Amino acid sequence: MNILLFLFFSFFLLNAQKNTSISDRLVTDGTSFFNLSLKTATKPFSWGKEDFKTLGYIGLGTTALFLIEEHITDFFKNNQSESLNAIERIGDTYGKPAFGTSIAIGLFSYGIFTEDEWSRETATLLASSLLVTGLIQSTLKSTVGRERPSRGNHFAFHPFSRQAGNHSFPSGHTTMAVTTSLVLAHQIKAKSVKYVLYGLAGITMWSRIYSEAHWATDVFLGSVLSYYVVRSNSSFLKSRSLQLQPSNRGLSLVFSF
Repeated sequence: MNILLFLFFSFFLLNAQKNTSISDRLVTDGTSFFNLSLKTATKPFSWGKEDFKTLGYIGLGTTALFLIEEHITDFFKNNQSESLNAIERIGDTYGKPAFGTSIAIGLFSYGIFTEDEWSRETATLLASSLLVTGLIQSTLKSTVGRERPSRGNHFAFHPFSRQAGNHSFPSGHTTMAVTTSLVLAHQIKAKSVKYVLYGLAGITMWSRIYSEAHWATDVFLGSVLSYYVVRSNSSFLKSRSLQLQPSNRGLSLVFSF
């Protein structure tokens, strides 16, 4: 949660330009950033028939995966090696909140000082997506209280538990990694780069099961959450309701309902 707050405030502070009051920029861009995130978080209230049909398919897939996830965990537990451990560490690093956060801050800093619109747009999309997925998965972790595989029972839940061993659902590393990869792949046209990004997300997803940190359903639903948030945010960002408009303070993100 601390890294999410750091991301939230760093995003706005970096947007303060040389002839601009920090407080003014916080109000202007803070409102735009908040509305973008709010639109995505509340989108389920406007879902249609097809959206609920998709939700049903996801539920069926989750149920099927739930029935075999203990066997999946046992398989990886019984097939470990030093080389696989090294790959697991790559996935663990890529899925840490600080990794995606650093990319967002770096892109935004570059965009601010070079007036590069692509960097600013990518940073905005990534920062907002990381914030929304991070808040949702953090809330679900403590609310659901599912035991991790290291504790042995995939059907044990301890709602509102503060113990890390009961924070299995959903996979936080997965949401961070998949969100980062989806955003960057959406913004970068080179197919080779897209494949690398998808590969890194896949390694992270695999690593969370391999290391007995999460059940397969935790990873699956964490990736679904990321996909939904990134798709919604990218759609809103490119719609007319959210635009980059010139002002006497430079470029401002203006959100309108």
